[in-house]
Order: sequence, then C-alpha cells, then structure tokens
Amino acid sequence: MAPHVMEPVEVLGVDRVGPEGVTLRVTVKVAPGRQWLVQRALNAALTDAFDDARVPRPGLLPTLPPAGPSLTK
Repeated sequence: MAPHVMEPVEVLGVDRVGPEGVTLRVTVKVAPGRQWLVQRALNAALTDAFDDARVPRPGLLPTLPPAGPSLTK
C-alpha cells in the first residue's frame, strides 16, 4: 500500500457513532487509479488492529457449534 500513498494519512476524527459501529473520517492522497486498492488495504489494517486490541465488532452474533446428532437418548 505504501508506494501508492502520496502524502501522510490524515485522520479527521469520528464521523458517526451508532449501533452498527463507529465511522472514522480519514483522507489519503493516493496515486491515480489506486484508491480502491489503498481503501481495501487500509480497511484490512484497521480491522486487524482492532482485532489485535480485542475491540469487539458491533452487530456480530456469537457463533454456535454446528448442529449434530443428539448424544442423549
């Protein structure tokens, strides 16, 4: 991602807080045609950082074990 970023990332702050999560306002000046590549990489890096910090994701339901045959009679 770094070769496509032309200037330092600017974090403008929190744009919205709601039940679905927090929206951060970030601007990045990138090389022409590379905005989607950089956006995906930035989203992945932020997701990994939040996961590493154990920040829970909003709206995710706990996972249940797969249904199988009952072991009781």
